[in-house]
Amino acid sequence: MTNTSTQRFVRGERYRVVKKGGDLRGFRPTGPGMETLWRKDLRVGDVITCAGGAFTSGDGVPIVRWLDADGKLLANDCEFQPDDGRRWGSLPAEEFLVRIGPC
Repeated sequence: MTNTSTQRFVRGERYRVVKKGGDLRGFRPTGPGMETLWRKDLRVGDVITCAGGAFTSGDGVPIVRWLDADGKLLANDCEFQPDDGRRWGSLPAEEFLVRIGPC
């Protein structure tokens, strides 16, 4: 990922959720060439693992993606919401996550 705004989110870094109202969302395959929106509500205290920065598959905007406990992407273009409000891209809103270190 060459976008400098996402470079601080490194694959394998873990983050603790410290504020209510966050979720992870993306698209999961439901059949050949079909996807459906997937969402996981997060609770204060949950720990999530970063997959690093990437570009979305549909429109190529920078996002930070997230992994499951086995190190696999939770969903295609999986991102944290709420985001930081940027127009072309999606970084997690800073007040929701605290970095706690690598896996």
